[in-house]
Amino acid sequence: SKSTETINILLLCPSDPRSIIKTIAKARVKASRQKMPMLNFFVFEEIHEVLARHFLLLSILFDQAIPMRQRAVIFLEVFGNLMIQDKTALHIEEKGKCLARMVLDGCNKWGLEEMFNLSLLKQRDLDELGSIFEFWTTSGEHNLKDKRDRILRSFYGARYDRREGVTDWDYHSHIKPYASIIHPRQFREWRLHGQAFEFGGALYTSENVTLIR
Repeated sequence: SKSTETINILLLCPSDPRSIIKTIAKARVKASRQKMPMLNFFVFEEIHEVLARHFLLLSILFDQAIPMRQRAVIFLEVFGNLMIQDKTALHIEEKGKCLARMVLDGCNKWGLEEMFNLSLLKQRDLDELGSIFEFWTTSGEHNLKDKRDRILRSFYGARYDRREGVTDWDYHSHIKPYASIIHPRQFREWRLHGQAFEFGGALYTSENVTLIR
């Protein structure tokens, strides 16, 4: 049950909805002992593409028409993978259509109006978000691997040819002491190839267009 208490939370450039998800989860645990308050999250992002990913990830997470396990797989692929499954790419396309109609036409027949309040966004922000959501619905090759490689070359500089050794050193120095649950192979795959989550024998052949800026 819900209480009459309302809590307003401001998030400045969080980059992704992890804080929102964790806060809601903790509130639900407390709700087993007391009534759950109404939580309002005000999210400020400087980059429209980052804000657009907030909309997408949250709409995936709370889409109860999809079984929980499948929902989790889609969420994690979109959240952390450069390359995703074809069926995940199709899901992004469908969500992009829904979100574009929501911000451009005010069409809320998918129940998203209960999750998102757009009243504080300026029209130019809505138009920019709409363009991003529509871009997600288009097909075509974007050479994400090449673009990521150029970013890595800039990041590593003279260490680029030794990046595997740098990755191993970073894992043992900065990751393992605090998050040993992360396997070194998985960390290496993410650092070197942009794949944070892989499931079974799935094929990752489609580009994650939500990472394009």
